[in-house]
Amino acid sequence: MDRGLRAELGALVNAVRESQPPPVDLHEYISTTLATFAIERSLVEGCPQRVGWEVGR
Repeated sequence: MDRGLRAELGALVNAVRESQPPPVDLHEYISTTLATFAIERSLVEGCPQRVGWEVGR
């Protein structure tokens, strides 16, 4: 099952080849990853978790 990852990767490769900005901002990737980690912690610990990140910490 393709969840759009193949198309997203293809768009990223094309952007790099054509010296264009990436289709998704790096901060969005980081935020999604941090949210995923917070979900996992919440499931393990059984309570809500904060989601966020601060540069330089």
